[in-house]
Parts: sequence; C-alpha cells; structure tokens
Amino acid sequence: MTDVTTSTADVPASHLVKAEDPPLIPLLFRLHHIMMRVGDRLTKEHGLSSSRWMLLCVLGNAEQPLTVGEVSEDLLLSPQNISRMAAVLEKEGLVERSSRPGAGRSTYLELTPRGVAARSLLRELGEPMVERMLEGVPDARQRSMEDDLQKLIENVVGYERELIDIESKPDTEDAR
Repeated sequence: MTDVTTSTADVPASHLVKAEDPPLIPLLFRLHHIMMRVGDRLTKEHGLSSSRWMLLCVLGNAEQPLTVGEVSEDLLLSPQNISRMAAVLEKEGLVERSSRPGAGRSTYLELTPRGVAARSLLRELGEPMVERMLEGVPDARQRSMEDDLQKLIENVVGYERELIDIESKPDTEDAR
C-alpha cells in the first residue's frame, strides 16, 4: 500500500493547476506543506514538531524575552496558538513564561537552558534539509528569492489587514 502523504511530491505541478492558472500560489502551498512534513519527520523522535521548531527558533534568535504578541506577529500565527504551544513547551522544560511589572497582562517567553539545547539540536537536524532544498540554487538567486518572498509576505499581510478592517466595520445597511 502506498503512503499518500509521501507521494505528493511526485505529483507534477501540472496536476495542481490548469495551464491558464498562475502556478506560483499552488507551488508555495506545496513548498510549505512539504517543509512542514519534513520538519515534523525530523523532529518527531525528539517530541517536537515544525511549529514548535519555529517557536524555539524565534525565541532563540531574540536578544531578550518576547511577548506572546510579538511571537504571534513574527510567526504570523494567532496569539492563542502561540500560547498553547508555549504552555506545552513550558511543561517540557523548554520555555519559560513570565510577566513583567507594568507590562499589563503581557506574557513573556524565553528559552530555558533545555530549550537552548533543543534549538541547537534542531539547527543540526535542519541543516541537511536546507542544503538539499537549496541544492543547485546559486547564492545570488537565493538572495533574490528571499527578497521576493519577503515582498509576497508583506503584500499578503497588508491584504489580510484590509480584510480585518472590512470585517470590523459595521454593515451600514444592518445599522439602519
């Protein structure tokens, strides 16, 4: 029996979109999904996941503890999702949650020494994936792709903000 979750990378892009459709968006979705799947495979035996990996990396890259809101903005995940992941990682001894006087109800997150060690392990586990993913892609092209992807992210974040603004405005016809 074939494991469907491992065979989708073999599906040609032409099966995902019609010739008249722009292929970029489906390709980005495919890239995201395969990266998450591979990350989950790499971290599984360590009791982690790709999402937790991203959280540990963000906290490890920070020079000071970050609020749940800051991490949420960085990872483009909901504060509730970040809080749930942080609670699990705290129970596992990888993250410490704290509050600060004068900071209202903000919860701060930082790595524990075990979290720093886990992040270091994740870097080692991720290196071969990154090398394989970028194999044959010249450095200059990588930098250009980084710029292009950052611009796409900015555009979609801006569009999401517009949608949120529209959703939060009362419907003038209903208000009558």
